[in-house]
Amino acid sequence: MTAETRVFAPSGFYGVVTALGIVVAGLFGWEFGRTPGVGALLFLGVGIGLTLWSLRAQTSRVAVTNATLCLIRPWQAQRCVAFRQLVSVAEAGRLNPVLLLVYHPAQANGLLDLDSVEMLELPAVRDQDALLAQLKANTPP
Repeated sequence: MTAETRVFAPSGFYGVVTALGIVVAGLFGWEFGRTPGVGALLFLGVGIGLTLWSLRAQTSRVAVTNATLCLIRPWQAQRCVAFRQLVSVAEAGRLNPVLLLVYHPAQANGLLDLDSVEMLELPAVRDQDALLAQLKANTPP
């Protein structure tokens, strides 16, 4: 990343959900250990799934340069989208609004595939309004 790179950290919502998932998984794990049952096992799985989902979002970062946006997640390849690829940018969700990017994928030769579109969901980040404004300003008309 260069000096012009701005990195957006995920919102604090994911920390709260991670803590809640750990508590739920711990309580239902304890309950399953005391009296094994399908209900406790089901909610233990829900608690573990909630924890893993929120940890994935909590450890993600969004890096923006003058020409690209990259979603950085641990143990996964970066997903980068050049501003010239963008079709639209929208905010979606009520409790924890996230940004959705619709873009044309780049071909191996560097040209854009204008016949197809892909979508990238960014986690909710701190200072999301500034990120949204920057993306809308850099989206081609």
